[in-house]
Amino acid sequence: MIDLNRSRVWAAAFIATIVLASTVAMAAPVQRIKEIQMPLMSFPAIVKAGESFKLDAALGGKEVVKAFLILSNAKDASSTLDLLTPSDYEGLRTWRAVVPEPTPESLYDLVLIFEDGTFDRQPNSVKVIKEFKKKFIFAHMTDIHFNLGLGNPADKRHLIRERILNEITALNPEFVLFGGDLGLYPETYDRDYVTGYENLRDKLKVPLFMTPGNHEMYIDRRSPSVIDGMDYWKAAYGPLYHSFNYGNLHVLSINTFDWPARWRDRYDKDVMATGSVGFALIDDAQWKWLREDVAKASARGDNIIAFTHIPIELIQGGNRFGIEKPEKLGGPSSSLFIKFLDKYKISHVFVGHIHMDSLRQLTDNVLEAVTLGAGHNSKLEEELWGYRVVYVEDGKIVDMKTISIGKDGI
Repeated sequence: MIDLNRSRVWAAAFIATIVLASTVAMAAPVQRIKEIQMPLMSFPAIVKAGESFKLDAALGGKEVVKAFLILSNAKDASSTLDLLTPSDYEGLRTWRAVVPEPTPESLYDLVLIFEDGTFDRQPNSVKVIKEFKKKFIFAHMTDIHFNLGLGNPADKRHLIRERILNEITALNPEFVLFGGDLGLYPETYDRDYVTGYENLRDKLKVPLFMTPGNHEMYIDRRSPSVIDGMDYWKAAYGPLYHSFNYGNLHVLSINTFDWPARWRDRYDKDVMATGSVGFALIDDAQWKWLREDVAKASARGDNIIAFTHIPIELIQGGNRFGIEKPEKLGGPSSSLFIKFLDKYKISHVFVGHIHMDSLRQLTDNVLEAVTLGAGHNSKLEEELWGYRVVYVEDGKIVDMKTISIGKDGI
C-alpha cells in the first residue's frame, strides 16, 4: 500500500490545475438532455426484466403515446414499456416503467414517442439484467481529458483513451464509475463536451455513472458572453450529484467541485491565488442531501461506497477564503467529512484529480483510492495511465486491481 501524504496531494493538485492549456472558438452547449430527465446516459437505470424503474420526463404540454427500449444499433423497438402510476411535480411527470419479462439482458437506449410525432432518445440509459449478482466487478475511471494532445502527431494519448474504453467494455463490468475531468478549459468546452459525450456513448457499452471534475466546471468571464462549464454539464449529463443501488451496495456520486460561481472563474487572478480552481468544496445544499441520503441507506442496511473527483483531504468547507474580502465557506471541512464517512462506515471513496495510483486509509473504516488518469498523467511517478477494477461479494468490496498502461504499451 502506498501512503499518500497530504503535502504530496496538495502539490499534485496545483500541478493538475496548471499543466493543461489550449484555445479554440466557442459554440453553445449541445442539448443532450431534452424531455427525458431520468434515466440518463450519465445516470442509468439497472433493472431486472419483469420489474420497473423510475422514469422522469419534462413534457412541456406533450403527451407520451409510446415508450420503448431499443439497442443502440437497432432500427426497431426491442421492448415496449408499460408506464404506470403517473404523477406530476414541479414540471416533471414520473412513471414506473415496467420492463417486460422476456426482455434480453443488454444495455438499451430509452425512447419516448409523443402525440405530435416527435420523440426523445436517451442513449445507454437502461441496463436490463436477469438478476443482481452476489459476486461482480465494476470499474473506476477518471481524468480522461479528451482532446488533450490532439494535433500533435507524436502524442498518442488518444490511443490510450480508446484502448481503455475498449478494454472496459470487453470486461463487461456491472457498471463504471467515472470520476470527472472529461476535458480541458472553458475555451475548449464546445469541442471537449462533444468529443467526450460521443466517445463515451459510442465506445463504452456498459452502464456509466458520472460525477464532474474541476475541469468541467470552470467559468470564463473574459468576453461578454460568459462561458460556464456547469451549463455544458447540465446540457450533456444532467445532475451534479446523485446516488444509486446495485442490490445492497449503495453508491454515492459526490461533486467535490461544488464552488459558488465566483470561485470557479479560471481566469480571475484573485481566484487563482486562493487555489479554489484545484481545491474541493461541498456546498450546504449537497451536504444536506448527502446526510439524508446516507442515513436512509444506512437504515436499510446497505453497504455504502462513494466516488468523487478531488481527494477528501482538499475539502475547504469552514475555511476563510479570499485575498481582498475573505469569506467563510459553507459545507463540511475535510475533518468533518471524514468523520461523516467513518460514522456511516463508507468503506471506499474513489477519487482522481492527481493522476496517480495510490491508497490512503482515512480511518479504520474508510479507504481513499486514487486512480490513475485515463488520459493524462502527472509525471510525478513513471509515465502510466489506466483504470481500476473492483471486486464485490455480497455488497462488500473484497479486492481491487489497477490496470496500468505505459507509454510503450499503446
